[in-house]
Amino acid sequence: MLGSDGVGFSPIRQGHLIEEFFRPGGKRSTDRQASAFLTYQMAEGINLQSADALVLLGVTSNLKELLQGLGRIDRIDSPHGRIHYYLLDVPVAALASDEKVSRRLENYRALSGRQRIEHAEDAEGDTQLILDSVAAYLRESRIPRNGNYHDLLRATRDLVDPERYDEIAGTTINGLWGADIAVLEGAQGFTLLHLRGESGRQGPFAPPRLLLIESDGTLIRNQVQCARRLKAAFEETIAQGMATTPPDRGRMQAALAEVTRRVGEIREWQIAPERTDSLLQSLSVFLSRDDRLKLPAGIASDEALFGDLSLGGVEYLSETWARLLDPYWVHAKQQVRESFLQNEAQSYISIADMTERLEADIANRDRIQELMVEALREARTIEPTGPDAVSRRISVAFISLGAALH
Repeated sequence: MLGSDGVGFSPIRQGHLIEEFFRPGGKRSTDRQASAFLTYQMAEGINLQSADALVLLGVTSNLKELLQGLGRIDRIDSPHGRIHYYLLDVPVAALASDEKVSRRLENYRALSGRQRIEHAEDAEGDTQLILDSVAAYLRESRIPRNGNYHDLLRATRDLVDPERYDEIAGTTINGLWGADIAVLEGAQGFTLLHLRGESGRQGPFAPPRLLLIESDGTLIRNQVQCARRLKAAFEETIAQGMATTPPDRGRMQAALAEVTRRVGEIREWQIAPERTDSLLQSLSVFLSRDDRLKLPAGIASDEALFGDLSLGGVEYLSETWARLLDPYWVHAKQQVRESFLQNEAQSYISIADMTERLEADIANRDRIQELMVEALREARTIEPTGPDAVSRRISVAFISLGAALH
């Protein structure tokens, strides 16, 4: 640490002590000029927002450390309208480390939906260009992606009047009839529900999510697909000049009737995460032959087996089944590895492959069936589902009546 009130410096080996000089309200903050010399080992967790300039004596090949280092003075609560970065470095021939940091920044931009950096071979060993590129990266706005769930929701939010959005966001939801209802003017008929997150006795297992119900009753749980449909319907509503016009009495009554009917048809196990689908389907086939379960005729085996499960029960059952299938997955993976060595065609490993191996394992098949029958009984007691399991989570219901009432 070097000050202007005398010649000399004092070493500081702990980051929080440096913050005492450069953090607003710090114990040693001063109006006088002061400078601190840091290594990249202090690039994280130290906030120096009262500083307005950062001088780099070189560029590290570790991109994470470089980004963190620049961020020490680039803080939201900085009192400075403009901050400055300077580089003092000796020009040298292109180094492998320069290429490495440029390639990594290229990957950062690609993953965050931004444009790519100039290729490393164009930098000609110029560390100033690398620093400028990293600083430009920090200033850039990320390009929203059409296939990204959060980008789609953000774009949809921007279509809603800010005051109305804040009003809805501040409400407390108590069941379906405490939820907001939005009637959209989309060309396609559908009901889309926003379900708030919910915790159970086993801890958080039900995050906020969207659920789309098509006019024929088909449930769509894919979040990107739901967000795209919602955004398109909002855009159609705005295009027709209906975004700020309340629906007439007839359309409102039709919307209320539609959401009531649709919600009443949904069972809790049907809105389980998509990652459980293949597990439940394979388990349904495995257990459907067990006469002790006495599955009723005329009802799909998965509905008969899992229809009365809560989300917590589905999670428990899926996890138990996955653990029991794991040894067969390891064996299947080994066979794929051996086929590579023999230059044979590669095929993916499906759950069907694993259950076939389980069926062929006569020594363990009956034991595992006993375990899963018991696990099914246990899953039904974890957290019994109720008639309002879905409706109590609805915060907003979006209803598009389609062309029927236009």
